Amino acid sequence: MPLMSDGDEKVDGFFRLGTSSGRFNMFDRFASLGVKWTGAVNGRPEDEFGLAVVTASTSPDYRRSSAAQRTESVAEITYRAPLSPWLTVQPNLQYVHNPGADPTIRDAWVVGLRFAIGSRLID
Repeated sequence: MPLMSDGDEKVDGFFRLGTSSGRFNMFDRFASLGVKWTGAVNGRPEDEFGLAVVTASTSPDYRRSSAAQRTESVAEITYRAPLSPWLTVQPNLQYVHNPGADPTIRDAWVVGLRFAIGSRLID
């Protein structure tokens, strides 16, 4: 959903809710919220900076059969930069609270680096 647009700069946001059967799934509900800022860096109009948070709730059936916490939550920060018409790099950093909703696992930091090769390899 567009939140702001000013020349090369644009801010988009999203909000999602989901549900599933708690009889068969560990998580029966989730919610996520995020924003993406395109053109935040001068001279790099295609670069994107993003922030997002998500929380997932364990189903009552799953909690009855295990010692699971009620939720798992993740916060993420990412930056996507096209390096060429066909190559993009995207580092990200995530903080996971209650990984797997397992009370025996400590909160975790996750570092990622994604490279994408696009279809514009040959112009």
